[in-house]
Amino acid sequence: MQQKTVIHTVLPEGRDQWIVYLLCLSVFAGFSLSRAMISIGVIGLIGYGLLAFDIRRTLRVYFSRPAYYINVLFLLTILLSGINSDNKQLWETFVQIKLPFLFLPIAFCAFPFFDTSFFHKLLIAFCAMMVLSAAAVMVHYVLHYEAITQSIKWGGIIPTPFSHIRYTLLLVFAFFCLLRLWEQRVAPAIVLWSPAIFLFIVIHVLSSRSGWIALYAGLLIYAAAYIIRTHRCTIGLAIALCTILAPFALYHLIPSFQSKIDYMRWTAGEVAAGRIDNMSDAMRIASWRTGIEIIRRHPLTGVGAGDLLAESKAVSHELFPSIVNEDDRKMPHNEFLWIWAATGIFGLLAYLIAFIYPFVRALRIGSWLMGLLFVIFLSAFLTEAPLEEQIGSVFYLLFLLIFLSHSSYSAAHD
Repeated sequence: MQQKTVIHTVLPEGRDQWIVYLLCLSVFAGFSLSRAMISIGVIGLIGYGLLAFDIRRTLRVYFSRPAYYINVLFLLTILLSGINSDNKQLWETFVQIKLPFLFLPIAFCAFPFFDTSFFHKLLIAFCAMMVLSAAAVMVHYVLHYEAITQSIKWGGIIPTPFSHIRYTLLLVFAFFCLLRLWEQRVAPAIVLWSPAIFLFIVIHVLSSRSGWIALYAGLLIYAAAYIIRTHRCTIGLAIALCTILAPFALYHLIPSFQSKIDYMRWTAGEVAAGRIDNMSDAMRIASWRTGIEIIRRHPLTGVGAGDLLAESKAVSHELFPSIVNEDDRKMPHNEFLWIWAATGIFGLLAYLIAFIYPFVRALRIGSWLMGLLFVIFLSAFLTEAPLEEQIGSVFYLLFLLIFLSHSSYSAAHD
């Protein structure tokens, strides 16, 4: 009997749920294993949603839900920037990255089965993939501990699948998903708290500042939301106090965390002295200054998504002629600067509208986990442009649609 209960908690029911579950699982596994798996999952979801259901009904649902169709602004902004992009090949690459923002929301409007049980099963699948992946990353770190720890002292990172920053943000989101599952008593507390504590430690070991910001900002917001929802001020304030004190304790307990903090201090001194070559933090700051200069020159129209890389390198040569490594001359490592420099002020406004609107809905329906997805990406926007590449854009869009589909199902069946 207990075995049936576990299976019922973890696995979907019915053909449609199984197909969507497996396609989402392909994306979740692809976040750590293969970009091809991400593409297969996304294309499969789009194809199944558009071809296996009544398309007229699907479109009626789509056009009745602004939180779904407003995502097309992400695509249209990049698409229109092709007008002043001479490099059409690079522009087409950015357009392809944004195509799911049109088709995937339509496909999700065809799925009428996102009840709470299925929603939790998707969260469990995602968390399981990230915990397994994090365990593999930690095993590799332990096997090469001395070499990797030494490299961190000079700005290196612990090897992770694909992008170090985006991978850490995925772990942060998995951590909060586990908190949500614990709140809903989906499984015994030990089953959920053990991987949650493991991910909490791994996030600090990986030493990504975007991850730290997302984690601690999210914990403070969670504490506030907990007080509002339960009126248990003592517990909420205890969570907030532990959140504030944890970094000071972990600084002395986790060597890679300590090394990263020390490296940040050293880099700040080097930048202040005008030395910026071959330092990751300094290169990020240089990319911000480059982006600001491009915006100053092209505030209304930008330079076009296809030409942003070439323009960034050209402006970087003007501002930072002493940089030796050409690969250190990058596009702005900030989503807001990237999109403004590429598409102009109106493109930035379109992005902000498309990004903020769904999370206004999250506040209205009281979904703290969906709100934390916003916080996680807001922290990422400060240090890179995650919506302009595959993993970041799919991470954001897929979970946004999972949340919206679940809240739409709940609203229709209350």
